[in-house]
Amino acid sequence: YQIRAELRGEVEAGSWMRHNLSLGVNYFSADTDTVSFVANTPGAIDPFNPVFGPPPAVLPPSLDFDNPQNELGLYLQDYVSLGEQLRVFGGLRYVNFDNEFRSAPGFTFNQVTEASAVDYTVGAIYN
Repeated sequence: YQIRAELRGEVEAGSWMRHNLSLGVNYFSADTDTVSFVANTPGAIDPFNPVFGPPPAVLPPSLDFDNPQNELGLYLQDYVSLGEQLRVFGGLRYVNFDNEFRSAPGFTFNQVTEASAVDYTVGAIYN
């Protein structure tokens, strides 16, 4: 699921400057559960030189993986009109992300990734 909320506003400073501001937050969460069925093939027997003993190890008939993900972002943007021909814009966004990959019981593969970052945007348009 994903949730997003945004607050927008316009501010005019005289007749030559207008700000369009946006302040927002977004949250994303997903949990993927994957079950894979494995077809096990025991090792082949060489008819000219057979080797007898314990059977080769085989995987369980299914593998189960769980993958929860969460992301939280906060952002601020400003789009400024200066007169009739010049537009200046800028923004900041903070994001925190965590992702976990867990394997089925009996396996020991677990991977956790956590990261956060601040992104920015700056630009100008002369029309």
